[in-house]
Formats: sequence, structure tokens, C-alpha cells
Amino acid sequence: MSESKECAATQLDSCSETGIDCGQTQDSIFRLDLYGTAAGRSKLGPLESLYVTMRDGVRLALDIVRPMGDEANTKRDTILVMTRYWRGIKGDPPHREAGRFVPHGYAVVVGDVRGTGASFGVWPYPCWREETLDFTEVLDWIVAQPWSTGRVVGYGSSYTANTAEWMAERNHPAMKGIIPRFASYDPYEYVWLPSGIPAVSGARLWGSLSKNLDLNMLAIPADEHI
Repeated sequence: MSESKECAATQLDSCSETGIDCGQTQDSIFRLDLYGTAAGRSKLGPLESLYVTMRDGVRLALDIVRPMGDEANTKRDTILVMTRYWRGIKGDPPHREAGRFVPHGYAVVVGDVRGTGASFGVWPYPCWREETLDFTEVLDWIVAQPWSTGRVVGYGSSYTANTAEWMAERNHPAMKGIIPRFASYDPYEYVWLPSGIPAVSGARLWGSLSKNLDLNMLAIPADEHI
């Protein structure tokens, strides 16, 4: 068998195993121009928002966007983003990551971590244990969907890069990789105490912005000193 035919046969075997229509396979995520205009084959389908219940009854808000024209059981690999900065605002277009990946054939799931955005629960501090344990159950939910291939990649920048890393820490069989951009590998040393100097103004600014998000106050009051 020639090399090209062998590759084609391998692709068909892979499609057969996962249920993917080979005419609807995804562009390689590692070849996408993340800064450029999405130039894939697919248009964004409708935005679906729902709640998924965690082990302790807390409900997390998720947005799902898949390519236009997909049937309920059209199989797609999934990009998962978990944020504390709101997955979206009512009336706005879907999260920017949907526009980045859906055109290339991916399903995109963006969620508010517990205690933030439209999710229930509390958020005492970044990436606390209950928050990171939720990622296992979100992954379980994705895998159980009729449109899921069972393959998920965690993606994000800054805070969402850190949540992508915590997804990998869960060692879930569906996690096939993560793309963490600008992650804080050691927030204590590199963000809050760089070179041993407390980053007081930065901490106050970030804390104030996070507080205002949680109070549904997008603008910082003019008389609030930070």
C-alpha cells in the first residue's frame, strides 16, 4: 500500500472508531493562526446556554457553540475554557474563543467557574480546590454529549490558562492536551511578590475588578481608590 493510501486508511479507521464524518474533520489545532482571522470551513451555530450540576448541588453555567448545520449527534472534538471573568454578557455575541475555533470544526464550551458569572456557589480565591475538582465533572458532561468525540483540549490565557493546567491535573481520559497561554506558573512569586516586593497596586486593582464583576458592577466607581 502506498504511503498516501496508508494515511487515508488510517484516517478512515480513526473516523470509524470515533464516529466522525471524515468530511467534517477538524483543522489541526496546532496549525491555527490564533491571532489571525478565522478562515475555516464552518460558520458559528446557535449559542446554547445551560447549567450542569456538580457533586455538591452547585450549578455551573456553560455556553456551547458548534458549527452551523450540525445535527445533534454530529461528532466534534471540544475546546474547553473555564473562566472567572464571565463567559458572556446577555445580548452579546458568543465568547471570542468560539469565533476562534468553531470555524475550524471544533465545538467550544466556555464555563463560569463556581461562584463567578452566572454560576452558583462561592469563589473564595483563585483556583481553589472545589473549583478545580469541578473540571472532572464538566469533562464527564462533555464526553456524555451525543456530539462529543470524547476528546477535549483545554485552552486559555492568563486565568483561563491556569484553569487549563488544572484540567490536566485532573488526569481525565478525555483530556488530550492543553494550550495555556501566559499562565502564572507561580502567582505568588511572579504576580503578587515579584523579586520579594509586594505588588500592592496590582493586587488592589485585580481584587477591585474581580469584586466589581461579582457584584455585577463593570465600572469602577470614581471615588474608589485603588
